[in-house]
Order: sequence, then structure tokens, then C-alpha cells
Amino acid sequence: MTIYAGPCLLTPDQSAIDDCYKTAERLAAIDKGIRFRCKLWGGGTRPDRYVEGIGGKGVDVLRNMRDDVGIRIGVEIKDGLDFEYDFMDSDASKTIGKSYTHIQGQIDDFDFYWVAARSAQNYSLLKYIKNYMPGEILIKRHPGMTVDEIIGIHDICEKIHGYKPIIVERGINTFCRTEKQRWMPDFQGMLRILQERPDIELCFDVSHSCGVKDAIFPMVRAAVSLGLKNFMLEVMNRPELSQTDKAQILSIEEFREIYDYLKKEIQ
Repeated sequence: MTIYAGPCLLTPDQSAIDDCYKTAERLAAIDKGIRFRCKLWGGGTRPDRYVEGIGGKGVDVLRNMRDDVGIRIGVEIKDGLDFEYDFMDSDASKTIGKSYTHIQGQIDDFDFYWVAARSAQNYSLLKYIKNYMPGEILIKRHPGMTVDEIIGIHDICEKIHGYKPIIVERGINTFCRTEKQRWMPDFQGMLRILQERPDIELCFDVSHSCGVKDAIFPMVRAAVSLGLKNFMLEVMNRPELSQTDKAQILSIEEFREIYDYLKKEIQ
């Protein structure tokens, strides 16, 4: 069982930074094997919902937190890798340097990275990411991707690029989508992967699939009944401080209830 847990996004204000530390401390007190997930760069699907993250300044925050608290850390990768080539060289495919836009080349010692859903088919990113980011790689399935497409992405990474990513299911788009129900958990798709491709490590991002925290625990139970063992959850010491996805963020106490259930049910 692997659990990825932490804030949706770290913002620049000191109260958010302090709460990030406190969240990490409390999660580590529950289990130091928990992987601390935290976005640093902002985003949003609409201009009125865009929230600016702490950006590159948050790299040292997470790194220092890892050293102080003793918890593994990871961050989201969107599309910020740009690779430079010397096209005057006879071997134009030879990478002689790299430039980072929002990543700035400073996260090459993190423990894991997850590729954002909108970048799941960014083939250049998927090709080169492992060269510069040696930690665990997770790829989130885009809500519009079929099961065959995400399986294909996994196989391209493994058979062509030389690494086995973890596939993260975070819900698909349906006609039932509302402001509260952001996406629809694809239990049928997850079951198919578990049954037909047991070689694929699968993780369920319950928070984004649900959109509201009241639905998270029932969805976790349903996923466990299928055989899921890895979960991603948005958790904060003080969820009310979050400027993004507040409705789906669990408190530490709410997370602890789910964690205790998972420890009991998953062998």
C-alpha cells in the first residue's frame, strides 16, 4: 500500500508555508512511509479560478521539510521541460543542455513526480523526464483518455523510454459532471487494468475524482473492493486555508480515519 497525501497547492503566504510544514509533521507522525504530494506552480481551467503558487521558491521549502520531518516529497510536472539541442552537431538528437521554465532544474533530487493529466500525452516530456528526474514517475490519466490510451502511454514509457510509470486514475468526463461532481471515477476501467494488466501499478486519485470530501471515503471503500492498493489524497492540517479545491481537501483527522481503514483492509 502506498499513499500520496498533502496540499493541493503551496501558495506564497507564510500561513500556507507554516501549514505545509505542520501537515507534513502530522502525516509523518501517522506513517513516515506516506509520500508528501504538493504542487508548487499554480493553474486552473478558468481565469477566474487561477491561483498563483509559490513557484520555484517552494523547492527549498519542500526539501528542507523533507530533511526536518523525514518524509518523502514529490511535485507535479506539467509542461515546463524544454530541451535544447545543438543542431549544428551531426547528431541532432544529442542533448547537450537543458533549460527549465517553471521547474528551473532544481527538483532533480525529489522522491517522486507526477505528470499532470493535461500533459499525459506530451510525448517529449514523457521521453526525457526520466533522464533528469530519477525518482518515481506517476502519470495521471486525462479525463478524456480511454483505458487503451493510458495503457499505451504506460507501455511506451516502459518499452521505449525505459521506465515503468505508475498510472493514476483521477476520474473521467461524463454527461453527469456538475460543480460538485467534478469527474466520474472509472471503476470499470480500473478493474480492467487490474485484471488484464496486473503488471501496471495503479493509483487512485480519489480527491480529484470526487470533488467533495464527503464522497471520498465511500469511493475508497469501493476501490479497495476492486483490489486497489495505492491512493492519492489531498490533505491539510487546516483545509480552510486552501485557495484551491477546498471542498475536496481532507483534514488530518478525516485522513486518519481513511488511513486506519486502509491499513486494516489492505494486506
